[in-house]
Amino acid sequence: MFRKIALICALVLGMGMSPVCHAGLHDHPVVAVMSFKNKAPDVGWDSFGDYSGKAMEDLVKTLSSRYDVFTVVDREYLQDLLDEQSMGLAGVTEDAPGVGQLKGAEYKIYGSVTGLTTKENHIAAVSYEHDAQVRNDQHRVFAHVSLKMVEVATGRIVLAAQGDGASTSTNTAVGTHQGFISLGTAFVSPEQAYNAIEKAIQDAVYGKDGLLTQLGYGENKGGRK
Repeated sequence: MFRKIALICALVLGMGMSPVCHAGLHDHPVVAVMSFKNKAPDVGWDSFGDYSGKAMEDLVKTLSSRYDVFTVVDREYLQDLLDEQSMGLAGVTEDAPGVGQLKGAEYKIYGSVTGLTTKENHIAAVSYEHDAQVRNDQHRVFAHVSLKMVEVATGRIVLAAQGDGASTSTNTAVGTHQGFISLGTAFVSPEQAYNAIEKAIQDAVYGKDGLLTQLGYGENKGGRK
C-alpha cells in the first residue's frame, strides 16, 4: 500500500505539482501543538498584549474536536512524561532529536501570531440649529496567524498555513449639549482581540489553504470529503 502511495506521489511531483503526499498524515497521527510565538508588532494599544497563548488554546481546541483526523496530545502531559523519563536534564530540550518520538508525537505544530492591528472609522453629524449631534464609531481588530506542521522523525515541514480574522464593534451616540445617549462599545476591547484570534485560527485550519483543507477535509468539519 505504501509503495502505491509513494508511486502516486512520484508521478504527481513529476507533473510539476506539489500536493500533500505524506501517507502518515492520513493515518490518524499523534500531533502535539507547541507553544505559539508572539511576532505581532507593537501597535501601541495598552489593551493589546501577548495573545499567543490564546491562539495556542484555540488551535488545541479546534484540532481536538477532529478526533477523526488527529490524536492531539496535551503538552503539559508530555512535559510530565519527559520528567518521568529523566529527560529534563540541562541541554536536553523538547525539540531535541528523539524526544518527540519518546513523547509519542509523530508531528508537531508550531504557530505564531504575526499581526494584531486595529482600524477605526468615525462619522459625525451636527445640527447647530436644533442643538443635536449624532456620532458613530467603528473599531476593527485584525489578527494574523501562521502555522507549520513538522514531521518529528525527519524535521521536515510537511504543511504550512496562514489565517486571518477580524472582529468589529460599533458605538452610536446621540445627544445635545445637555447630554448624550450612547449605545455599543466605545473603545477597542480585549474581547475583540480574542474573537479575531479565534477566527484567524479557524481560517488557518479550515480556510482555503488551511491545514485540514490541504489534507482534503476543508469545510467538512464532521469528516473527510
